[in-house]
Amino acid sequence: HLWLISRNHPQLDQGWVKLFVRLARDNPGYIDWSPYIQQVFTRILNSFQLPMGPSEFLVVPYKKDQWNGDKPATLIVSMLGGETSAQEYLNKLMIALESYYHPSNIGLHTKKLMTFLRSLTNKFVERVKRERHSKPSWEPTVPSSAKLTEKDIDVFVECLLPTLWLALFTRRGIFDVAISIKNLAQLRPTMVLPELMERTYAALETLTE
Repeated sequence: HLWLISRNHPQLDQGWVKLFVRLARDNPGYIDWSPYIQQVFTRILNSFQLPMGPSEFLVVPYKKDQWNGDKPATLIVSMLGGETSAQEYLNKLMIALESYYHPSNIGLHTKKLMTFLRSLTNKFVERVKRERHSKPSWEPTVPSSAKLTEKDIDVFVECLLPTLWLALFTRRGIFDVAISIKNLAQLRPTMVLPELMERTYAALETLTE
């Protein structure tokens, strides 16, 4: 509740973001985010500061962005799994962002969006490895009821693929797109590689000497 009422105080909000991102990362499955999940995703969407009209109407960002780096992705991936509605809100978020990944839609927002996409897939792969292949450590074990299932992985990959195919031929952030596709291919090669090869062959056929 304290975090939600501090939205007009960027310095205070920055501390809350760091606290809750680490809390979520270290304790997946132990916190019920459902009462706050809508506000969390709304703040993540607002943090991208997407252009909604002519440049003179763009909001000037804070000098120090409290949602920089991989914080949004870490928080989202930590909330996935179990009976949470996080995946549903992630689907809605990607639909809202999809047009901004189009190769012709380049702007100040592009770098942050590409970083978000790469971080999202990185953190998801890290969580799958943590739950299924990690050695015993001091980190709390994820409860069985909150672990990512095969269906969770399928839905996650399906959610991101349309955006990745759209961003495949972007002029900026192609490295981030490549890493994201590689991560999803590790999770579900049969869902990613056939379409990737088809698009690659189609692109090569259009080349002219």
